[in-house]
Amino acid sequence: MIRGSVLLAGLSLSIALSSGARAQASPLDEMLSSARKSLEGLDYRKADSISRSVLAFGSVLSKPQRVLALQILIGASYPEDKPNERKTDTTRARIKELLAADPQAWDRNLTWDNLDSLRALVVRASAPGKIVIGSRTPNAFLFINNQPQGLIGSLKVVELPPDTDVPLSIRAEKCVPFDTTVRVRATDSLVVGRRNLTCTP
Repeated sequence: MIRGSVLLAGLSLSIALSSGARAQASPLDEMLSSARKSLEGLDYRKADSISRSVLAFGSVLSKPQRVLALQILIGASYPEDKPNERKTDTTRARIKELLAADPQAWDRNLTWDNLDSLRALVVRASAPGKIVIGSRTPNAFLFINNQPQGLIGSLKVVELPPDTDVPLSIRAEKCVPFDTTVRVRATDSLVVGRRNLTCTP
């Protein structure tokens, strides 16, 4: 009976210690908490410095940690109360990085109206453009950036990165390929049309 009680007490202690360890914040979380408080306290340099230090851990970071660090950096580089210290280009680049990490991430407690507007502009500018392309040539393949995209038949819509020169090609065996380079703006569409190849029997 005593032995059973000892085992039960040991198990309870082990569970308690384990729960306490889980409840304790990691050093990175504590750094992010400090960075957030600095941003909320309008100490932008400190918020920026701490967040950069957190991001330097790279792959060690969890996705929520990376996202929070990026948003604090964004707020620190575009302060509401100091128009002369706003770094628009830097902020745009950081917003793009945040969108790549998580397109839906945006803590409204760490932002303000003009910063929301800047993010909306970056989102729009980052949206893919579209082309409409096709071919009646049998067994023709579409290539984008020299990478095969599969058979192409009737007209299809293909999304492309905006404001970037993108090589396109339609190829088929024993046919002269169609090669071109296109550039589309964000959210715009470009009709390339049907490109039928000249082939030999």
